[in-house]
Amino acid sequence: MKLTALKAKTYETWQTLHTVAEAFAQVSTPQYDQVFKQEVRSYGDLRYKATWERAFTALLAKLLYDYNDDNRTLILLHFLEYPQAEGHSYLRPLLLEQFLMFPYGFDCLIQGLQAIAQYGTASYSTSVFDLSTFAHEFHTAAVRAGRTAELTATGTPLLVPSAA
Repeated sequence: MKLTALKAKTYETWQTLHTVAEAFAQVSTPQYDQVFKQEVRSYGDLRYKATWERAFTALLAKLLYDYNDDNRTLILLHFLEYPQAEGHSYLRPLLLEQFLMFPYGFDCLIQGLQAIAQYGTASYSTSVFDLSTFAHEFHTAAVRAGRTAELTATGTPLLVPSAA
């Protein structure tokens, strides 16, 4: 994803988060919205793409966590289908790390993987390869987040042994 598109997507996610939370969201553009820029500055220098990637994934993780009502859909739609369609699937490992920072983020993802293992992917265009890749990325992010004991206790559904 090009920097311009990433900035626009970050701004859209920020506005959605504030609008859904019924907070005041100033309608303007990313270039002129100082509140938005100040928040993004907390992730680093605005000149760098990595700053925008961190800001986007942090805001998206918060939005997904705060308004998640179905863990299976969370994974199939919001972690797999949408990022693929919108060109930011390369940010999924960072998004997973951000999502795992929330108190029940790990549980949401484990339960979602268990539901997928049990009920499948009906009505979603998710491939076995994409699911396996996601499970591996989740496992890696959980290990980095120090969740090894929980991984051992629950296992990672859908994770092929060779990917671990």
